[in-house]
Amino acid sequence: MKKANHSTALRITVLISTFLFVLLLVWAIYLKFGRAYSIEFNHYRLHEYSTKERFLLDIIPFEIGDHHRNPKMAVVEIFLNGLVMAPFGVLFNIIDKRPRVLKHLLIVFLISLTFEIVQFCTLIGGFATDDLIMNTLGYFIGYGIYHLIFKRLPDKANLIIFAIVNVLFIGILIYAVTTIIAIWDLLVKILTTNHFKLLPLK
Repeated sequence: MKKANHSTALRITVLISTFLFVLLLVWAIYLKFGRAYSIEFNHYRLHEYSTKERFLLDIIPFEIGDHHRNPKMAVVEIFLNGLVMAPFGVLFNIIDKRPRVLKHLLIVFLISLTFEIVQFCTLIGGFATDDLIMNTLGYFIGYGIYHLIFKRLPDKANLIIFAIVNVLFIGILIYAVTTIIAIWDLLVKILTTNHFKLLPLK
């Protein structure tokens, strides 16, 4: 009975971890960790950029030679895109407790697709096929970590670990709120701007 209680408490705790992690992703991807310059640059895409450059749409995956990016940084970015969704490989497997890889992959794909579409439509970033692929495949990194570490631990130990993780996540989110307050005027300006008026007529 105690094990069942631990299992239920663990799943609830990990669900909270998942929710907090998604909030952190929103802060990192859309609000650029609260860095005003990064938000403004990515959002307005500079006046001299062409319409094609402002609405970044990278259909061909892993096209590192593209003039928008530094090739070395592009390789690092591709690798990081694989890591960023890895936590879902751990979180989903603890919540489900059953091997549902295809279901989990679909969820990670849809989360990544949502982020890419919103970035593209809001001019905060672009839609990149390689990001979508690496985000989705990154699930397997977490899947491996789950089987190597968390699956071998008792529920009580995992419960303690994720309780600590949640405290850390909440601390980071409190800091995130302070960065949002600091750039609030910029965010309001961006949200109330007609983006299409900024597009070049040529």
